Amino acid sequence: MTAGLQRFGETCGPAKRRGRETRAERAQSAQPALLQQLLDRLVALMAARGNVAMKLLRPELSSLLALSEELDRQGRRERTLSVAYDQLGDASLRRGDLSGATTYFQRALQIDEAAAADPSDKQAQRDLSISYERLGDVQLQSGQATEALGSYQKCLEIRQKLAAADPSDAQALRDLSVSYNKLGDVQRRSGQTTEALGSYQKGLEISRKLAAADPSDAQAQLDLVFSFVKLGQVNQVANEFQKAIAWFEQALVILKRLKREQRLAPVKQPWIAMAERFIALCQKALAGSI
Repeated sequence: MTAGLQRFGETCGPAKRRGRETRAERAQSAQPALLQQLLDRLVALMAARGNVAMKLLRPELSSLLALSEELDRQGRRERTLSVAYDQLGDASLRRGDLSGATTYFQRALQIDEAAAADPSDKQAQRDLSISYERLGDVQLQSGQATEALGSYQKCLEIRQKLAAADPSDAQALRDLSVSYNKLGDVQRRSGQTTEALGSYQKGLEISRKLAAADPSDAQAQLDLVFSFVKLGQVNQVANEFQKAIAWFEQALVILKRLKREQRLAPVKQPWIAMAERFIALCQKALAGSI
């Protein structure tokens, strides 16, 4: 039961790529066609050829770096390279190469750290937080909980400052709620139940505020679902089944409402049955403990 709940929580977790994709799209809109062709070929090679692709990628990487020198003269090298490394990291993840993904995300992080030297550049600061988050994700998948915790904490510190600088910035607030949930994930896996509950509660508080501010935002509603599921997971592991049921039921209410309003994508509709199953399992466990 615990494994099933964990998979559900990870499957319907926050849209962690949303911020990075926005950055990539923003950067790509300014990239020359040649650079985009190189990036597409790099990703396609890695996806199709697996480990053999590393040898084939050498001339492509050389061309990419050479082109970056031209972009450097245009003042666009840093973000272009960062996005390129992000894409290569994603391609590595898709073929199960966690070590390769870690290397690429670390390179993107180094670039973003240099670009964020100016604390007044909010976009550069957000990009840096995203790089820390991406690196933390792959570190956690690799079983490096301590390293992931450090990356998530650095990400959180940046996002706390960004949210404090503009409390009306919905994106900054959502980023912050995602960071609290990420921190809670690694704390929960490390057995720090009390700390995980605290982190998830902070994420929930922000998600409630955003969902109330814009009821038409389906993503904000799903963020509430994510928070409810994560809190339910912690209570379930602690054998606090009644509390877990309460959280899962709140998640179920939102999912059913979104489906009824035709705002729940078909790929996410199985979450309803999964939530119902988890509630039933908790109820069975509760009955057996009486």
